[in-house]
Amino acid sequence: MFFPTMTEILNPDKPHANSQVIAPAPTPSSDANTSIFDTDPRHWTYIAEGGSTIVFSYDGPPNPHVDGTVIRLRKSLPRSDSTPSTSGTTSQDADDPTVDFQQHVISRLVPSGFLPHLEHVQVERGWLERMVGLHDDRRPAKRRAKDGIDVERTRAVLATDLIGSKGWAVEIKPKWGFKPNTAFLAPASHPVKSRVCRFCMKKHADQKLHPGAHVPAYCPLELYSSDPERVKKAMCALWDDWVQSKGMINMLRIFVNGKALDPSEASSAEVLAAQIYPNHIFSPHTLSVDLRTKFAETMMLILTDHPVLAKLSEIQRSLDPLDIEGLSELVTGKSASQYPNEPLPLVDAPEVQGGDNTTLDEWRRFLDAHFHPKLKDDPSSAPADFEASTHGMSQKRYYLLAYLLSATFKDCSIIIRGREDNVKSAAVTIIDLDSKDLGRMGKWEELDRSVVKCTLEAEEAIEEGEKRVCVEDSASLKRVP
Repeated sequence: MFFPTMTEILNPDKPHANSQVIAPAPTPSSDANTSIFDTDPRHWTYIAEGGSTIVFSYDGPPNPHVDGTVIRLRKSLPRSDSTPSTSGTTSQDADDPTVDFQQHVISRLVPSGFLPHLEHVQVERGWLERMVGLHDDRRPAKRRAKDGIDVERTRAVLATDLIGSKGWAVEIKPKWGFKPNTAFLAPASHPVKSRVCRFCMKKHADQKLHPGAHVPAYCPLELYSSDPERVKKAMCALWDDWVQSKGMINMLRIFVNGKALDPSEASSAEVLAAQIYPNHIFSPHTLSVDLRTKFAETMMLILTDHPVLAKLSEIQRSLDPLDIEGLSELVTGKSASQYPNEPLPLVDAPEVQGGDNTTLDEWRRFLDAHFHPKLKDDPSSAPADFEASTHGMSQKRYYLLAYLLSATFKDCSIIIRGREDNVKSAAVTIIDLDSKDLGRMGKWEELDRSVVKCTLEAEEAIEEGEKRVCVEDSASLKRVP
């Protein structure tokens, strides 16, 4: 298979509109010596958690160092005192790379106004153990059985509290905002991948694994479109998924005065209506239906007026120009479609073994290559020229890092936050832009094969003209500056 130059992939019709490097976000005023020891663990409230961190918000006496902040504590697998720590490092830089990764990598792709303020703070074992003792029972049982706060960490991340103790906030995980470049798809996957978005394909795989579970109605390409009606449709779908899952889905969460609303509680609709629409009179008989419609309209007005989703889609697409099928063939020289009954190529590829071994210096060189004028302006730049044009980075390594970084943007969330009955006053921030582990490439390739297979199986009894089509409109394909 022929692999074109970066210019030919990213800029088939015109120069890259985002070729200018964005200035890094301002350096936090505090440094790694900032301590959290003088706060009482009782004054922190459990908010949420993901795969690698648990988030607590400060809710104590006035304290200029932590007022209006949340702390992100790293997680590790449960262990006994005799078991070595699963964090695998005592290095300060490796302890939590989130701040450095945002400052040196993310901020070169995303305007600083879209990002939260982050800074390092010191933590110690005794304080962390008190946090576990006081707050662990607030965590979901499934989470507690799987992992917990890593009490051997020496640093944590202090960030802007975007949920806030006053006002309302909405968290949306938009997921993948594009369909793949069809030039690199195998004949077997081309028909479905060119028609169905990644999120909607994964629904079939999830349904097969969990028969009878709620199947989300949400399609990301509706949300990412610039069409007000399609965006409103996506928000209605997210609302319905939120209600039917009793607030357990991670694509939509709604907060009022710092507390997550539970849609199964009758008072939640009244609380939300009073907070976002204090001057609107709802009929108590149709409150839930009317609030759903008005909420979707409000989110639509905010999102169609803000460039955040267009920016996310453009970044995701530009960093994943080959799809994982094309990436696998480039890295290994093997096409997965040629070995349908064998382990997928990336699983055993030496280039992805040993976990994440990327460094900030390598990320800097990667981004220099990503924005390099030669790769932007010279369509004749051949693959043989690649290393000379990218500070010694091989073509394989470049595309691996590009896909790895795209995974960060495919899994991030946005927070929409407002305090008044004024749509224009809402602020939109991108969160959860953590670095991913290179060692997961093989699992991602396996998941890709699985979602395609499950989708094809689910569609076997469906007539061709009745099969699902996820639509990217022309506006969503445009690059944003």
